[in-house]
Amino acid sequence: MKCKFCFAEVEDNVTICPVCGKALEETEETPVEETVEIPAEEAEETPVEETAEETEETPVAEEVPAKKKSKALLVVLAALGGLVLAAALVIAVLYGMGYKLSNIGAFLGLKEAELDYKNDYTVSDKKVEKMADEVIAKVGDQTLTNEQLQVYYWLTVQDYVYQYEYAINMGADTELGFSLKKPLSEQVYDLKTGKTYEQFFLENALESWRRYASFVQLSKDSDFVLGKDIQDFLDGYKEDLEAAAKENGYGDAEAYVDAEISKGSSADAYYDYVCTQYTALGYLQTKEPEMAPTQKEIEDYYKAHEEELVDAGYDKSVGKYYDVRHIFVTVQGEMGEKGYTDAQWEECLAKAQKLLDDFLANEPTEQKFAELAIKNSEDPGSAANGGLYANLTKDYGFIKEFEDWYVDESRKPGDTGIVKNTGSSKVGYHVMYFSDSREIWKDQVETLILSEKMGELLEQTKETYPMTVNYKKIVLGKADLATETK
Repeated sequence: MKCKFCFAEVEDNVTICPVCGKALEETEETPVEETVEIPAEEAEETPVEETAEETEETPVAEEVPAKKKSKALLVVLAALGGLVLAAALVIAVLYGMGYKLSNIGAFLGLKEAELDYKNDYTVSDKKVEKMADEVIAKVGDQTLTNEQLQVYYWLTVQDYVYQYEYAINMGADTELGFSLKKPLSEQVYDLKTGKTYEQFFLENALESWRRYASFVQLSKDSDFVLGKDIQDFLDGYKEDLEAAAKENGYGDAEAYVDAEISKGSSADAYYDYVCTQYTALGYLQTKEPEMAPTQKEIEDYYKAHEEELVDAGYDKSVGKYYDVRHIFVTVQGEMGEKGYTDAQWEECLAKAQKLLDDFLANEPTEQKFAELAIKNSEDPGSAANGGLYANLTKDYGFIKEFEDWYVDESRKPGDTGIVKNTGSSKVGYHVMYFSDSREIWKDQVETLILSEKMGELLEQTKETYPMTVNYKKIVLGKADLATETK
């Protein structure tokens, strides 16, 4: 059968999709135990080539806040915030096109014998430090050292644990289990091949690096230059990492990376990781316009995959996605027994109106509105993101007045307004900015088409810039996952 979320092929008795990690059917909650079955797909054979802190409740929403990733992942995701679409395209290549995680080795053309060069790649901290500068992989002029590999490897592990958090918490008692308290080299991922979780994560980490490194190499060969905004961000990122370390209770960035990722890594390796991703994704942004599907391509794709799309909930009547920005201004002062006074409400409205008037009087653009939101919004759920709430739907869970404003069929990009909020934990006025709306089915189809086109580009880069790996020199550090993921 196919997963109704990502369309990947899964076995009939599987309840958690091994590709996207979503539950395929409703299950009852069970007590938390240490192990859980994460189904492994059978690897296909292919020809071998040569070698953050808690926030207050979101004022406009009644929904439950989403769970957070580890602190280390938060830093990465914050860094990639300005390149969400490009990042989604890269990630969608393997997931959206139906590549199974267990087939990534085949996708790379890796020999099982190469991956099995060592039964256990984990070594002492001292040896990891000694082997830190050893180059273990190459793509064109790009090289990957053991020190840099630690970042890709352990973030791959952390992301997997986060992705399967629901399944792990179900605590299924099975022969093929995944435990956070046992060495990954001692846990079998695939009973048929004997592949361990350590080997599984290693091939995923190598693929992650190869994917980005090949685009970095392509960008160099194309004389691509990063945009000023991205370059400025990278120039200041080391300082940002130091600040994040202190905010999370560490003495410096080295201690932060050491504790949150792995011993044997470093702040410089982590910085290289961010720079590699930014350069690759910055280059991919330049490719998006030429890959954007036409209306005919979208319609033709829908007709060809209509049954799958409808089964997944993306039929043409499903509704729209809405993107909206806002600046939340709260009523100030003490609230009396009968609520806030008219004078308090009027003062709040006057402040909201002034923000809107000032915005409209000075060449209003979405970027300028976002800057105003960062400086003035009192909504902790969106202020840092320029007041943006993306991919909203009707009946999303926001207060009625807020939702009624953005679902108005007459609404056009650039529209502004003021909405009164009397129904959440904090009350006041929202200065509104309408960014965009799009039909959900079209949005999904466009993403799938872009994923396929990006997959084709990945195949081209794979042929142009093959990866070579020296498994003999690979070493991995140790990490206490049970402690890190509490």
